[in-house]
Amino acid sequence: MHVVLTRIILLGRWDISETSKKLAQQSGQFSITDLAIVVLVFAGLAAFLFFLAKIFSPPEKPRGVNSPLRLFWALCRAHELKLAQCWLLWRVARNHQLKDPALLFVEPELLDVDVLGPGFASHAAAMESLHGRLFGNQ
Repeated sequence: MHVVLTRIILLGRWDISETSKKLAQQSGQFSITDLAIVVLVFAGLAAFLFFLAKIFSPPEKPRGVNSPLRLFWALCRAHELKLAQCWLLWRVARNHQLKDPALLFVEPELLDVDVLGPGFASHAAAMESLHGRLFGNQ
């Protein structure tokens, strides 16, 4: 046990070439025990450095958890909307300057063509179809 501790202490203040020469002179060659000690010391050092890096690294932000855009596209998929319909809804959200475009799926008055203005007059039929699909025909 004392020999193992002595070798670990030697490895703590080591010059690799000098330590390997000393060990080679003592036994003529490295034994499997010497190799195991060196591997364990390196593994312990690596684990310690990994632990320190995990402690002092900044926390990772979860990506896309509160993403209004992801929610919008998820709702488009859930309602099985075509790409043209999703694009039209996106344009409506931009017209209303919504930070959260998913509001279009819960507030039917946002889809009124009269409120949207003359830029959406040509899309009146598509808007009525979307309104019916999202909120039912009323």
